[in-house]
Amino acid sequence: MANIVLFHHAQGLTDGLKRMAAAFERAGHTVFAPDLYEGKTFPTVDDGVAFAESTGFDVINARADAALAAAPHSTAPHPRVYMGFSMGAESAARHAQADPQTAGLILMHAAIDPAWMPSPWPAGLPIQVHACDQDPWMEFDALAALRTETEKSRPVEVYLYPGETHLFTDDSVPEYNAVYAQLARTRLLKFLEEVS
Repeated sequence: MANIVLFHHAQGLTDGLKRMAAAFERAGHTVFAPDLYEGKTFPTVDDGVAFAESTGFDVINARADAALAAAPHSTAPHPRVYMGFSMGAESAARHAQADPQTAGLILMHAAIDPAWMPSPWPAGLPIQVHACDQDPWMEFDALAALRTETEKSRPVEVYLYPGETHLFTDDSVPEYNAVYAQLARTRLLKFLEEVS
């Protein structure tokens, strides 16, 4: 059993992400998914990014920090796994790096260059990445840097799916791909079992 901390993507904490969280809970895990947009969701990635930029990433990061500080998962005994979707990947990686109880990091539709982080990347941290291989929002240079950083301790698990689709695991957005989402879910559940 893992305690999953899920950071939503630019379109907000959508119904699709809530259903995914519920599926993880049915599998025996706990999920804490802070709503950094305070209830707002957006129909497109562009709309969500515009809202995030107008709100300010410093404000969004501060909301994430405050939510985690008050969260019930903070004293739970089970291994903690941080999971970030697209825009949420940065928050997931930042908290995973800072939290000594971190058991794993999952990056959905995103990658993080360890050089972006405020302190050295933790060696041996289990990491799984899911994205389409031609996703225009995906930072493939960051993925290459992450692979280089982790190859000598515990190589990052990378799953690339054919196509340009971005948020293919969220069943509430038009980009949803049921086949890819099911395959990703199987791989995610296996990862969670391994790290917990």
